[in-house]
Amino acid sequence: MTSGPSLKLLAGIAMVLTSTLSIRAVAVEQLRTPILIPNIQEPEEMRVAPFPMRNTVSTPTDRMLEEAIQAAQAKMLSLSPYEAISKFTEAIKIEGRELLKSKAYEGRANAYMQTREWDLAIRDLTTGISLQIGSSVLASNVNQFRAIYPEYGAASDEAIAQKLNLTFYPDTKYEDFAARFLTGPPLSSTAIPDLYSKRSDAYLRKGDWRSALIDFRRATNGFPDYAEAIDRWRQFDETYNSHSYVDMKNFDDAGDGSVKLGIKQAHGVNDAPGPYELYRFELNCNAEKVRTLSWAEYNASGTLVKSGEGGRWGSIWPNTLGKILEDGACSDSSKSG
Repeated sequence: MTSGPSLKLLAGIAMVLTSTLSIRAVAVEQLRTPILIPNIQEPEEMRVAPFPMRNTVSTPTDRMLEEAIQAAQAKMLSLSPYEAISKFTEAIKIEGRELLKSKAYEGRANAYMQTREWDLAIRDLTTGISLQIGSSVLASNVNQFRAIYPEYGAASDEAIAQKLNLTFYPDTKYEDFAARFLTGPPLSSTAIPDLYSKRSDAYLRKGDWRSALIDFRRATNGFPDYAEAIDRWRQFDETYNSHSYVDMKNFDDAGDGSVKLGIKQAHGVNDAPGPYELYRFELNCNAEKVRTLSWAEYNASGTLVKSGEGGRWGSIWPNTLGKILEDGACSDSSKSG
């Protein structure tokens, strides 16, 4: 009669299975851990766990996702942002291609902007940027990536390529990935700089002007063609009959503790040619002082009425434009890059 397996053999098999399962669990956990480059302060959208890009062939699930996004967009067109948020949330739960998912997150962020929920808009735009970068990184190159993200200045080209390869294209050999990413042409896109621009606006409305400036520069430094078309005046405040904008292209934060910036205050409806005033201010963030460098006044047709230059340093008082500028531009003494 044939005897069954011994207790010692069974115990050995159990140990092997347990060890194998443990190794697999560790491997899965490692896959869920963001791949970070040592000594680099990486931006939030790059601190993501690996999510390999999938086949771009459309599937029935993709069509379901696209229909859900269209239903949510219809709610936005009907001026129902809260209903749109609910619809976009339903769309996000549907599995689908990364570029479609990015549209869902961007759409919900647009709705959050209408409901003035700036932090939620920033969160969704950050996710959308991660998805867009992952989907298009093979169509860009390392020089463009560095222009977008100066934070990687101390990292080697190879370290950046390895990180992006393992995060977004782990099934692609590094040699093949590097051949395209390290030597290929830059990406021409409006979708990605649009996301940076929108997140910049969300930061600006939140009052975090430094982060807004960083994102504005990501869009314009990484995509020069986009920089030619983007409106440099970005809204940061409004009342029932006026709108306030900051000139993001000419935002000068190169001085130590000094910030120079242009402000536009328009009156009437948002797209009216005038009347409005332009100001060039300088802030001394360390001394909490402000002065006017120049100013100009325009009438309702947009014609210059009068202008002037020069002004004394003055204290910054609560509930004034100077205080808004100080809180926004001086909130972080670090340079925006």
